[in-house]
Amino acid sequence: MAARLLLVVDDARAADPLVEQLQRARLQADVCLGLRGALEKLRQRSYEAMVVDLPLSAADAVRVSQELRGRVELPLVFLCDDRISSRPGALARSGVGYPAYHDGLELPLSIPPPRPSFLRFGRFVVDRGAMRATEGGTALELTPTEFKLLAALAERPGQVLSREELLLRVWNYSDGGDGGRLVDVHVGRLRKKMRRAEVRNVEVETARGFGYRLSTNELSEVG
Repeated sequence: MAARLLLVVDDARAADPLVEQLQRARLQADVCLGLRGALEKLRQRSYEAMVVDLPLSAADAVRVSQELRGRVELPLVFLCDDRISSRPGALARSGVGYPAYHDGLELPLSIPPPRPSFLRFGRFVVDRGAMRATEGGTALELTPTEFKLLAALAERPGQVLSREELLLRVWNYSDGGDGGRLVDVHVGRLRKKMRRAEVRNVEVETARGFGYRLSTNELSEVG
């Protein structure tokens, strides 16, 4: 399964040649306009990296990297001209951005391999590609947000994910505040739907004072 990237441009018509380059590199890309459009896309699905092809100066690229840190939990790749790529140290220090050349499309080696399309825990299956979870073949009636929450927990079964991490991964929201309550409410709804579907081998447990984890007595399979 090819890695899926989010391509951020200022002119959708000019994105086609770049999308073709990515496809030749066996990468899939969804296109959006501007950083505001990117944040909206990230609320809808997950990506392996975000590729920014905007007319930015070196200083602007560093500023954007710093602003997105904590809001975007994935590699951020700038397709840039010589003025920016000649300053890799500044981008590296920003903690998020990686310089890359538009010509030849040199993407960073730090882009992780694509995540599995489905995770199976006995009769319970989380299908990321179809955006649904099933118990014995019967689909749970989950909202998109509930599914993203379940998928985030299912990717790391047995491991505790803090409320802050879940806020970032599911809602792309880095400010604590009342966000912890938002996570708690959605976990409660997810648990009710799992009980209603009679899911027996998997449950969402509370790690008091830390967050939540997906507990299962079945070995997970991925594919």
